[in-house]
Amino acid sequence: NLSISAIVPLSSQSKLSTGFNFGYGQRSANISNLQWPGQYNGQTYDPNIASNETNLFNSFTFFDMSTGVHYQFLKSNGNTQGKDVFKINAGIAYFHITQPNQKFYSGAADPLYGKIVLNALMRYDIPQTKIGIVPSVVYMMQGTAREMDLGASIRYKVSEGTKVTGFKTESAISGGILYRVNDAIIPQ
Repeated sequence: NLSISAIVPLSSQSKLSTGFNFGYGQRSANISNLQWPGQYNGQTYDPNIASNETNLFNSFTFFDMSTGVHYQFLKSNGNTQGKDVFKINAGIAYFHITQPNQKFYSGAADPLYGKIVLNALMRYDIPQTKIGIVPSVVYMMQGTAREMDLGASIRYKVSEGTKVTGFKTESAISGGILYRVNDAIIPQ
């Protein structure tokens, strides 16, 4: 894979980034070392018994391509507790634009469907505290499959980053929960 990206500042508080991914893949399958039910002699597996299975798997190559765009808004205010941050991230990505055919069997068509991913996240530091809230949403769609994850976490700022040199970054601990719609609860 070869990935390229660019970040464009839109203002002192916002930026837009985009990226492209170009890939080349090769797939194959070798079934000669598999064990088959027909090779069971009544007591154990016997490799000398013919499996009578034919290897119909083809080796194939494919080209794949993906792209995405991401927007970030970041506002930071200093106070006695350090910096309060208000941040919004939002993005969209499209994977498998070329929808390459995954043809293990000759004559079979099995495209790798394009995948769309939408995501958004917000961080809001409660003024004059070390606590922030971080709600988020992710939506994914590929072929007939759909998934949406909704959730939020609470963030506790452990230490501030250096204000001038940038040698030390801010550290925090967070925990929360996501809900995969109609499926599961995901602690984080």
